[in-house]
Amino acid sequence: MKYTLSNGCVEGTNNKIKVIKRISYGYRNFYHLRSRIILSTAHNNVKNEAYRPLLFAEEDAIKKYEEEYQKQLEMQNKTA
Repeated sequence: MKYTLSNGCVEGTNNKIKVIKRISYGYRNFYHLRSRIILSTAHNNVKNEAYRPLLFAEEDAIKKYEEEYQKQLEMQNKTA
């Protein structure tokens, strides 16, 4: 797989919401549950600088990128 796209952040948020729903038995109304979810997921708005976004570009640019990627792989294999 060439692309470094991940839905891990979304899966983590979904899991956190499910846990909150499980432990929230007894909340008086939906507003309280919604507030708890917003408070517990508010700090997750941190940007991850380590990912490479999938860019839509011309074919020549994609070929150039793939060639550079292959060169990097070859260099890694030589050093390993």
